[in-house]
Amino acid sequence: MAGNFTFPTEAEYRFIVADLVNVTWDVVAPLISLYEICGSNEHALEERKTNNYSYVWIATRDNYVEDGCSFMLQPFTTEGESYGDNVTSITFGVSKRYTDNPSPVSYNFINTSSSTSASATKAISTSFATSASVENISSSTTTPTPESSHGMSKTSKIGIGLGVPLGVLLVAVAMGAFIFYRRKCRQKGTQEKPFTDKPNDELAPLPTTWYKKPHTTRLSGTETVASSLSKLSSDHQRPEGTDKRLSELMSAERAELA
Repeated sequence: MAGNFTFPTEAEYRFIVADLVNVTWDVVAPLISLYEICGSNEHALEERKTNNYSYVWIATRDNYVEDGCSFMLQPFTTEGESYGDNVTSITFGVSKRYTDNPSPVSYNFINTSSSTSASATKAISTSFATSASVENISSSTTTPTPESSHGMSKTSKIGIGLGVPLGVLLVAVAMGAFIFYRRKCRQKGTQEKPFTDKPNDELAPLPTTWYKKPHTTRLSGTETVASSLSKLSSDHQRPEGTDKRLSELMSAERAELA
């Protein structure tokens, strides 16, 4: 059942979630497909990829069943045709990771030169080494220095000594500029005369009023006097027997010539 798989082996087949496992085999084939088989679930890890004789697998329980899982390798030719029989690894187990478990471990990444079998050697994982180095750095940075434990450093004192006078100077300059601006605005307000701003007033058209002059007939002086006298004569009737006529020019009575 475990033909041509060199890892996992009967000595190393129990893993914990997040462990790194270098799955290896010695199947000679141009292309391979690698699967993780857990009960009736079959999960493809590589599909007709170049045969590198190894695959780095991160231990997981996503498809896991309690009776264990196994790897299956299917070889192919360069044309993608089946090449030989499928190969299945031994059954391996994956346990849950708890807080009291050690950091993830790498399997089958360092092999002894004299060993031809798949005897696995454990190596400390990169994540564990990184976490340890981070802890060392953090512990070293949190240790207070003698200079900081006795008070402020010289650089801090020099910065404070220079910053305070500069801050006062900047405030004084700002206040002086504000006062000067206020005075200038007041002087400008007193010099300017109020005026009504009527933009484009000279171009505004004059109002147009249509005035119709009443039609009157102007009478001459002679006609005016004549009309007045005729009115008076009509108002005061003359006695009978008088034969007097009005003058056309002066509107007055005239005597007939013999």
